Amino acid sequence: MIEYDNYVSIVDGKSYSPMHDGKHAIIMQRLKKDKCTYVNGLVEVIDGQINIQELYDFAIAGVIDTWSCLSQLYFLGIIVDVDQNFSLQILEYYIKNSPSVSLRDKYRLGRYYEEFGKLEKAKNIFFHEEMKNFPPAVSRIGLLYKWGKGVAKDISQYEIYMKRAVKLGHMRSKSLLARYYLETPSLKKTFRGYLLAFSFIFSYFFSRRLNKYHEKYLMW
Repeated sequence: MIEYDNYVSIVDGKSYSPMHDGKHAIIMQRLKKDKCTYVNGLVEVIDGQINIQELYDFAIAGVIDTWSCLSQLYFLGIIVDVDQNFSLQILEYYIKNSPSVSLRDKYRLGRYYEEFGKLEKAKNIFFHEEMKNFPPAVSRIGLLYKWGKGVAKDISQYEIYMKRAVKLGHMRSKSLLARYYLETPSLKKTFRGYLLAFSFIFSYFFSRRLNKYHEKYLMW
């Protein structure tokens, strides 16, 4: 039997009621248990912004938008023990039920799928976000082609996607493409590699302070 709980969540000023099913009940039971084990009485703030006690309180109260952050805690083992399977469950449920999911969260789900060897699901997410010009997804597709991971190995496709990611402001792609060019036995590409390397250094130390777009996608 499916039940609904009404609550107000601040998502574009609207309220919504996510579906509460069996999977939701299992996740909530685990969150309540871990709150008692790890969090109660804990005064911990991460990155100067995330209060762990409040995060769990809101999550258990039903604010599903907090689940994205919780999935990262379990994946990395921050405060709680590492449990990447549970992290994946939380993120999947959040993306399925939240009316406001960012491209960044969907991309992270793709990366989780990739880590778990679910390459078809990962590719679907990456290619979907690549069509929206999301830089990390464009870069990731390039890397899949470089490694032949889930797709046929194709270095020319790797270059195409990495160049595109660089144009979109993805700093890590600039670094990776520079390294690739510098390792290629071609004077033309070696020269391009040096140019990209100097550009990366300049952008890292100066542009990221002036351009939030660069900073946002700095090392993804």
